[in-house]
Amino acid sequence: MFTAGFAESNITPEEYPVTTYMGRVDSALEPLYAQCAYFSDGAAEVLLFSVNVVMLEFPLVAEIRSAISERCGIPPENIMLSATHNHACPAVIDRPHFPREEGYLRFLCGRLVECALAARQNESEAVLGLGRAYEKRINFNRRFIKRDGTVVSQPRSTAELLCNEGVVDPEVGVCRITDRSGRMRAILVNFACHAVHQMGQIAGGYPGVLRQLLRQQYGSDCTVLFLNGPCGNIIHRNFEDPARTDSKEYSGQCLAEDVSAVLSAPMTVLEPRLTVRNTHMRGYYRPLDELRRNSGKMEQFNVLPAVLKNGWYDWSLQELEKMHAAAEGEDFSVQTFGFGTGFSLSAVPCEYFSQYALRIKEKLPGQYVFLAAPANGWLGYVPFSGCFARRGGHETTTAYWSKMAPDTGDRIEAVLLQHLCHG
Repeated sequence: MFTAGFAESNITPEEYPVTTYMGRVDSALEPLYAQCAYFSDGAAEVLLFSVNVVMLEFPLVAEIRSAISERCGIPPENIMLSATHNHACPAVIDRPHFPREEGYLRFLCGRLVECALAARQNESEAVLGLGRAYEKRINFNRRFIKRDGTVVSQPRSTAELLCNEGVVDPEVGVCRITDRSGRMRAILVNFACHAVHQMGQIAGGYPGVLRQLLRQQYGSDCTVLFLNGPCGNIIHRNFEDPARTDSKEYSGQCLAEDVSAVLSAPMTVLEPRLTVRNTHMRGYYRPLDELRRNSGKMEQFNVLPAVLKNGWYDWSLQELEKMHAAAEGEDFSVQTFGFGTGFSLSAVPCEYFSQYALRIKEKLPGQYVFLAAPANGWLGYVPFSGCFARRGGHETTTAYWSKMAPDTGDRIEAVLLQHLCHG
């Protein structure tokens, strides 16, 4: 028998002022939430989290998993923690002038443990339904090739642009969970797009708008879990049409329309059988020669002006020098939950590029493939390997947030395909 349980927790900070992702505030504009889904087929148990913050670093993921496992016995490797990549959140990672809020991280860990226990306690028999939509109104590749052959991210003008660099994954993956009578219990939504509205504040972003709209339509007891996908090069702003609407309300509304259309149509119903796969990997750091050589003149790489102005590249070099002195890379894992023939959910601990999502899905045309990223940790950006052929751009220029070797994305893709194709 397949069972599921769901719970939601308010993770809005309770103590102020609080440091945010590039800011400091005395109050929240909107509440932040985390959701947990518990699944069991009688032989295996898994937990899936959606946490409305920008990212979750490896030590915090390990701490949360360990605390949950101690309380309920679910193995740490059977727990997936996905961040929505919402930039309007407390400081969950160090940035120059904006150190991590350690007190908030302790609070967050406690709330997620409680959420997991509540989800498991709410277990009952469940039915999964799957569908997908095509969305291209709110998701755009933010990297452009200039006429001089370099790349720029988020250009301020189109005057020197040759073309857009890459592609966009337009899929909205939808998983509906009902009881045997058909009552809606939860909705999983997988969609790839940066969530950077109101950066520096505390607000729910478009994932929060989506949650609110779906709960209005399907009931306040329906748990909505948003899983961001490989969004490293994807954003809600169309730099070829700057006047186009790009508010969080518009993004959330478009996604809610997509999900509602899927839920109103016939869906693929599964008889789930759970499998869990974890492949441990070693990711290697990129050489620092270019960053060392160009310290103080990073503007030639077409990087984001605000990041350059605030000294983030000088800070990056200092941090990366210490990291390189201590190790040649970082250990991480790629995780996949299988739900029977034709449906899988994989966690990638980085800001992965859309090219990989499309290549994987093209090779598995008959399957529902959900990719959660960043999930279970954060390596930084892991761009498509071919994007390193050109100089420039925020995501590929060496920095604290873009430090892994160019072949890292290809290696992760190979592991994902092994999980998805060979069981």
